[in-house]
Amino acid sequence: MNGDPRRRRSRQGRDWRSWFGRLLPERPADRPRSGSRPRPRPPADPARRRSRWLGLGLAGGSALALVGLLLAPVFAVADVHVSGTRHLSQTEVVHLAGLDTSVSVYSLDEVAARQRLERSPWIRTAQVTASLPAHVSIQVEEWQPVATFRSGGAAQWYLSSQSVALGQVPAGADVTGMVEIQGPPGREPKPGARPLEPRLLADLVNLDRQLPELTGQQVKRFELDGCGNLNLVSAKGWTALFGRVLTPEELAALPGKVTSLQTLARSGAVDFNSPDLTYVNVENAGNPAVGYKPKPTPTPKPTPTPKPTTTPRGPATPTPTAPLAPQLTVPVCA
Repeated sequence: MNGDPRRRRSRQGRDWRSWFGRLLPERPADRPRSGSRPRPRPPADPARRRSRWLGLGLAGGSALALVGLLLAPVFAVADVHVSGTRHLSQTEVVHLAGLDTSVSVYSLDEVAARQRLERSPWIRTAQVTASLPAHVSIQVEEWQPVATFRSGGAAQWYLSSQSVALGQVPAGADVTGMVEIQGPPGREPKPGARPLEPRLLADLVNLDRQLPELTGQQVKRFELDGCGNLNLVSAKGWTALFGRVLTPEELAALPGKVTSLQTLARSGAVDFNSPDLTYVNVENAGNPAVGYKPKPTPTPKPTPTPKPTTTPRGPATPTPTAPLAPQLTVPVCA
């Protein structure tokens, strides 16, 4: 029996498998062997299942109740108080804030409403505050117009101190105290656009305030032509010519030209109250020029009319044609 070769090979094989098995990691005790039957699950607890479904139901009900609370008519914005406006109406402010549609005080985004308001050219700062049950307070600070601007024969526009076009001037609006600026023909400015350089507008506002002290006259309006030349039309009727004001260098030279105008007034070289004064050209601040109306020529005394005499008729001679007057030419901008 012991000499059977098949039994020896079988024992050697078992010894090899046992040696190889020692190299493998041990299987956890609770892990079932491959091919073995799984352990039966414990029976579900009915009480635990009911509590789980009850929790889900309460969470869903709370969410639905919250949605219903947010959408309840009692919390819909019904009272909006607007303060601080001078040019905008309450309806316009409510529309700009996005409160002209049904919205709840719970869903109102105060920051977003404030940002929408401040995108308007009229509104400088804004504050939006919501309170229960359905009240919203809007406090705004508007930009105040300092001038009116007209492009050619188009409508007038309000300009802020930053030279921003705020909106059109309504018919019959009181613009007393605002600087009137007549621009060259062109397109009307859009709300929020800058039709003038802010520095130029600031100089015009200052000159409007200084002219009564400089010359004793009020400014009627400022005029800008298509070449960028600036003219001041006084209430008396005479015009001050300042030249071009397009480049930064030309803008920087404007105060010196105003000083030249002041020097003429203080020295008495120009009578700014004279009805015959037509213009004062200070484009060259060091050599200003003054223009007056031409003096009327005296009317000659009438001479007696001679008695008509009869003369023999001769051949008709053609009457010479008077030469045409020279045509005026519009200067071209350099």
